[in-house]
Amino acid sequence: MENILSTLISPTIVVICYLVGLIVKNFVSKIDNGYIPIINGVVGIVIACLMSKAVSFDIIAQGVVSGWASTGLFESIRNMKNKGAN
Repeated sequence: MENILSTLISPTIVVICYLVGLIVKNFVSKIDNGYIPIINGVVGIVIACLMSKAVSFDIIAQGVVSGWASTGLFESIRNMKNKGAN
């Protein structure tokens, strides 16, 4: 299981997608926040393909999983901040 996660999740892609999600959430008011996971998934795929200089099912899977993981990271940080405020 650990090997699968380390293969599918790229910390570099997660961080970049996290920053893209923050930018969209805070500076692009025309885009609904519900689309941020989709945007992060697509951005993750693009970054994964650019980093590997190839396109395959595995690379696409790594990109989308890493992009979606950045959304989970955002939610986790937000929940920890909100818990501390109570």
